[in-house]
Amino acid sequence: MQKDGKKMARTVFNTFCSALDSRGWKYRKNEDELTIRTGAKGDDLPLDLHIKIDEGRQLIYIRSPLLSIPEDKRREGASIICAINYRLIRGCFDYDERDGEVVFRLGHAYTDSIIGPELCINLLSCVCSTVDEFNDGIALYVIGALSYEDFLKKIRE
Repeated sequence: MQKDGKKMARTVFNTFCSALDSRGWKYRKNEDELTIRTGAKGDDLPLDLHIKIDEGRQLIYIRSPLLSIPEDKRREGASIICAINYRLIRGCFDYDERDGEVVFRLGHAYTDSIIGPELCINLLSCVCSTVDEFNDGIALYVIGALSYEDFLKKIRE
């Protein structure tokens, strides 16, 4: 079973790389750790994307770190992240109240599955579009250009 798990993880990793290659997407890969680092240009801010094929959990894991919310805004920041997450169907924003780090993550199990390039691109598209939808508002809140109340109003529209 362990050998099959390694083989499946490698197959998913290679499929993901092939999907990126077919779209001309530039990336860095680590074949030993089954990780891919890449980025994307959003409508306003660039996105940093970390992709991991987790052999043990048989999971495709994509995360996109956004920024850190300053200490004086962390309580409201937690509320904002909760309000955003309530609206999401796929993926979620994680928030570390210790350092204010905000990260979007999306996981997809591949146990007993056939993973094609279309799914890989779909997962990336979901991460990119979700992060792009909310990252500018979070950034504007952090720099004080958007109030807590206005931010909540904006995401609840």
